[in-house]
Amino acid sequence: MLLEFPKDFDTKIITDLCDEFREREDKLDWSDREVLIDRSMLTEKEDKVEPRNALALIAAKNPRHVIPGCRVRVQRFLTLIVGAGSDFSPVRDFYIEGNIVKILNDAQKQIAALLYDVTWLNGDGKFITSSEYPLWAWFEALVNACVHRSYSYSGSEITVKFFPDRLEIESPGSFVPPVTAVNIYSQRASRNPFLMDGLRFLGYVRMSREGTRRMRQSMIESNLPEPSFSQEAIHGVAVRVTLRNDHAIRKRTTDRDVVEYCGVDRWKELQNHEVIIIGYAFRNDKIHVAEAARLTSRTWNTTKKDLDKLVKKGLLKFIGPTFVRDPSSHYAIDTEIKKKADAKRTR
Repeated sequence: MLLEFPKDFDTKIITDLCDEFREREDKLDWSDREVLIDRSMLTEKEDKVEPRNALALIAAKNPRHVIPGCRVRVQRFLTLIVGAGSDFSPVRDFYIEGNIVKILNDAQKQIAALLYDVTWLNGDGKFITSSEYPLWAWFEALVNACVHRSYSYSGSEITVKFFPDRLEIESPGSFVPPVTAVNIYSQRASRNPFLMDGLRFLGYVRMSREGTRRMRQSMIESNLPEPSFSQEAIHGVAVRVTLRNDHAIRKRTTDRDVVEYCGVDRWKELQNHEVIIIGYAFRNDKIHVAEAARLTSRTWNTTKKDLDKLVKKGLLKFIGPTFVRDPSSHYAIDTEIKKKADAKRTR
């Protein structure tokens, strides 16, 4: 047994899950241990309990001790295909790790920060500015990947791949019968029922086909193509969800724009939290310490140091009085560099 309960688990997640179960099921006198045994997340053996995989995935401090593939790999490509060998050159390539609750919370911030705004003409003839992909489309696709993937492919992770014209989310394993790419909006099945049950109590799933329907509806409301689903032979079998962004029509600030602003060499040297900060600042022309701290899940003091480092690298300028935590102070993009990048792009 590689994980010991409760020492190796996040007690807050377990408390939240058990409290919600007790309230919904009117079992107010049940202990956390009784709840988890009832939900098939703990197994009793004599006077000891052993955590099952569902509990490890939901609440273990490091579930990769038992399931190495419990993580999400995020990649951004400036080309329309992944490429191979010398042609494989993602401009961003990083992992989001932890239990599923932590992965989803961190991914919601980090992936959202990689998205850019687009401006488009709606049916009423008005210009609308919105995110490249609606939140409920890509986030529900990620939740579904975490819930329905095959964890028997224990060394394989979920991948999120950005391309100029689309976003692909791939999860190990096939569709769960009777679900197929054709009937996915009308059929429901769960490969990991105890995991899904736990995430239902935590509010991440509803177990009613609602997730895929919300993905489709949010894409339609954004005047984007409906999601496409397919089963691919990728180092085994994987389910792929593709969201297309209608990039030929909509005007946007792309990752290429940010790369040109930073310069390719400096861009590749930036750490993930720095990329998130620069991307947000570029799209909004400025960023406050509190905003950067929220986006990167780092403390205010650490984030202040991160921003100051970006100033030293010549990527940001500090604007405002010099005393600590002045609400009017902020960090701004260097407009001269941005103008040069814009001019270069429009040649």
